[in-house]
Amino acid sequence: MAQLVREAGPSDHGACLDVIRRAFRTVADEFGIDGSPAARGPDGPIPADVGRDGAGAPPRFPADWDEERFAAAVASDGTLLLAERDGRPVGCVFIGPLPTDAAHWVLKRLAVLPEARHLGLGRALVEAATDRARTSGATRLTLRIIAENELLGRWYTGLGFRRTLAPRHPGWAFTVHEFELPLGASSRPASLLNHEQLDP
Repeated sequence: MAQLVREAGPSDHGACLDVIRRAFRTVADEFGIDGSPAARGPDGPIPADVGRDGAGAPPRFPADWDEERFAAAVASDGTLLLAERDGRPVGCVFIGPLPTDAAHWVLKRLAVLPEARHLGLGRALVEAATDRARTSGATRLTLRIIAENELLGRWYTGLGFRRTLAPRHPGWAFTVHEFELPLGASSRPASLLNHEQLDP
């Protein structure tokens, strides 16, 4: 079956939003995340977005995004890459530089539909994002995931990322781990030939 990773255009946004919602719904269900803006924890309201969101973005887990929240991500989070399988959108990811550091790029919200996982699409999206960051002059690529998602953490480690931080955000419903991939001239995500079963 044919697989393709390309930059998403405006006509792809509806499909990408559906992919994000469906992909992150499995995460929300597995880790008991309530993405409602009104959700509260012991320290107060729980802003359920993972990563560095744009100013003014509603605090909502991607499984519960609406068109407005998706539009805010498109406006602030860099380029949206889309993975297709036989012409059908099945995965996507945001990639772009920090506003304060053009050499530091951030990968956000890697999403692959549940029925399209374990086929190499997640790896293809990360590799395409890494290549785009490197050719744009980035020297490091970082991402953040839910710390309790140990399987995903091991998958990123298999791609060459290393865990660097465990930032704490008071009131969040979960702990976050940050991973980094240095982007030297010869760096490239490692092959996962022996880890296909872990591919998102």
